[in-house]
Amino acid sequence: MIKSIAVALGLTLLAAFAASIAGGIAINVLPCSWFGSGSEGACGVGAVLFVSAASVVLAGVLAVAFNVMYFRKRNSSS
Repeated sequence: MIKSIAVALGLTLLAAFAASIAGGIAINVLPCSWFGSGSEGACGVGAVLFVSAASVVLAGVLAVAFNVMYFRKRNSSS
């Protein structure tokens, strides 16, 4: 049981790491014009907030997907 918890935690951390990498790439690639005017940094704030929210959602989705795929495969092979 402890091994299962450790594997689930590891897969969740892997999902969070993958989402943070994707968010870092996205913040550098997305054009500023998508997030409003560039006056007084409004564009940067909008982009950071959007990418932060999207990264959190992506991390949750990836964590569920990684864990479901791993435990289904493990249970089917046993």
